[in-house]
Parts: sequence; structure tokens; C-alpha cells
Amino acid sequence: MPRPDFAHLLEASDRPCWLLDVDGVLNAARPRWPGAAEHGVVHSTAAGPLRLTWSPPLLDRIRALIAAGAVDVVWATTWCPDVALLERLWDFPPLARAWTADLYGSAAAGAKYGAATEVELAGRPLVWTDDEFADDLSDPDRLEIRPRALHGLSPRDLDAVESFIARCGP
Repeated sequence: MPRPDFAHLLEASDRPCWLLDVDGVLNAARPRWPGAAEHGVVHSTAAGPLRLTWSPPLLDRIRALIAAGAVDVVWATTWCPDVALLERLWDFPPLARAWTADLYGSAAAGAKYGAATEVELAGRPLVWTDDEFADDLSDPDRLEIRPRALHGLSPRDLDAVESFIARCGP
């Protein structure tokens, strides 16, 4: 299996690593956060114009974790080839990608599992938020959250992520 594009990141620190999906996690039709959801359109080279809906407080909390250096966030999403569009839209810094190729369906699922395996093999605590995968809380060095795709990550989910990062962080 080829090394993921974020291999250098895995070797550079011992912070928790967060594999972050987009659709059904950040991009959700009805986020359950205080305040109004925001909407925007990005123009993907592969798919053309795509409309997104997100919660500003959710993105604020993720930005704060990134800025604090508490976690290494890695995009693990079919958006990987176009994720720079999202980083500009959501005012995120450039983040590592688990892959850069156009992957969909079972190929994307395999790449996500491969990325999670790489994080674990590197001995890093893993946070994995994805609307298509089940929770597996049996491993104390792993937190998986599977939000309902309609609502995306909730305030309670972010509380769990922040607690896990605080517990596992340096």
C-alpha cells in the first residue's frame, strides 16, 4: 500500500490526528447548532458548482483546535482534490490530505480505512468523523463519530472530540 500524502505529518508529532470528512459531517442540510446555518457555492473542476450548508460555530471550534496546535487535522473526504476551495470558503489554513486523487465509492472508503490504519500504525491517537462509518469506542486511542448526515457534527460531538484531544494530547 502506498504511503499516504500525510505520512510526513504522522512522523512529525505525537498529537492526536483527526481524519475529517466533509459531506454529512461539516456540509449538512440542517446543522443542529445555535444560530443560522450559512450557505455557499464552490466550483469543483470535476463536479461543477456545488452548494454547501454549514454551521459557523462548528467551524469556529474546529479552527480554534487547529490554531491551538492541539490536533493535526487531515482531510479524509472525496473532496480531497478540491479541498482548497473549502479551505478558502471556510477560512481554514491549508490542511493535510489523506490522498489527492479523485476517489469515490469503495475506492474512497478504502482510502479512508487506509488512512486510519496509517494513523494507528504511527502510534497516534485517532479521531475519525465520517457519516458512513460506525463508532468503535473499544480502543482508548481511537474516537470515531458517525453523525447523522442530515445534521452533521453536533455540539455534543465536538465536546467529545475536544475531551478526547485533551486526554490524549501532549
